[in-house]
Amino acid sequence: SGARGPGRGGRAGAGVRGPSGGGGGAAAAAGGVAVDRARGGSPSLGVGLRDLDHFTDFNDANGHRAGDRLLAEAASIWRQTLRSGSDLLARYGGEEFLLVLPAPLDEAFATVERLRASTPEGQTVSAGLAHWNGRESAELLVSRADVALYAAKAGGRDRTERAAPEMLHPTRAHRRAG
Repeated sequence: SGARGPGRGGRAGAGVRGPSGGGGGAAAAAGGVAVDRARGGSPSLGVGLRDLDHFTDFNDANGHRAGDRLLAEAASIWRQTLRSGSDLLARYGGEEFLLVLPAPLDEAFATVERLRASTPEGQTVSAGLAHWNGRESAELLVSRADVALYAAKAGGRDRTERAAPEMLHPTRAHRRAG
């Protein structure tokens, strides 16, 4: 998966910055805003991380411009599936995207699956979905989604895995390039 870090822009809303813009810091901040909103009202909040499978291979075979076009096309298609004004899709870095879905877990899962099925150019996506437990920080919520994402990759890719609700302190030691 791609590198993340501060200083790589992103923006809130159902939009995405652009194919070369990142958003690790901005996306994490968006997750924090979503958790703050959930604390003040509806506690149903799903956070997903999605990663285009074998994106490096796609770039190697087709070139970086084609990779940028794929990212932009995927984001455009996914944005059309989301509810305007409430759902958020943000570039998280590389070929990863963060989803913030203010919805019950089953509804959030169905949305992630609809987006996964609509990935363009025959590409596949792995996704991890965590549902806010009402107490955890945005950082921990995103970390649980990250653990679920890599479980989806380890389980064969082109799938969505739900994060375990009881997981309190996931580590990133399991991460591998992908």
